[in-house]
Amino acid sequence: MFSFDEIYEKLKHNVVNVTFTKVDGSTRNMRCTLKDTFLPEQFRGKGAVLTEGSNVLRVFDLDLNEWRSFRVDSVTNLGYDGGSIARNQLNG
Repeated sequence: MFSFDEIYEKLKHNVVNVTFTKVDGSTRNMRCTLKDTFLPEQFRGKGAVLTEGSNVLRVFDLDLNEWRSFRVDSVTNLGYDGGSIARNQLNG
């Protein structure tokens, strides 16, 4: 399973393709980031709202051009410049 901190760090420095399972059971792929230089000017400086112990991460969806969120424990794959990690690769 991915940790909140691991996903957050990737998003702060990259555009990340996140694959996750939605609450309704369907799979969603989202191209998103938290890096200000990739955000439209009106959204800069309004990054993720972090709540201690939270399992939900708020990110900027670059295709929809709006803030979206997902549950960290629902992430199945992270793809980013320089690599890709599937959840099943983390545990060997």
